[in-house]
Amino acid sequence: MALDSGGGGFGVGLVLAARMLPNLLFGLAAGGVYLAKGALAGMRTGAANAQAVAIARFFAETLATAAPGLKETVLAGAEATLAMAPDALSA
Repeated sequence: MALDSGGGGFGVGLVLAARMLPNLLFGLAAGGVYLAKGALAGMRTGAANAQAVAIARFFAETLATAAPGLKETVLAGAEATLAMAPDALSA
C-alpha cells in the first residue's frame, strides 16, 4: 500500500501522512508570502527582477491553489484524529 511505511502497517502510514498535511499547508502559505514579498520589494526599488516576479506568479497560480483544499482536509481530519487513542498516533 502506498502509505505503508515499510512493515509498520497501513495505520502507521496514515499517521505519517496526517502529520504531514498541516506542514504542507504552512509551507504553501509561507512560501507564497515570502515569494510575494521578494517580488514586491524588487518592484518598489525599481530593480524589478522579472525572474522573481515570474516565480512568485507561478507559485501563486499553480501551487498555492492547493491550500484551500488542504485546509479543509486538515480541519475535517481533526475529529477522526482526536477519536484515536494516543498510542495509535506514535510512529
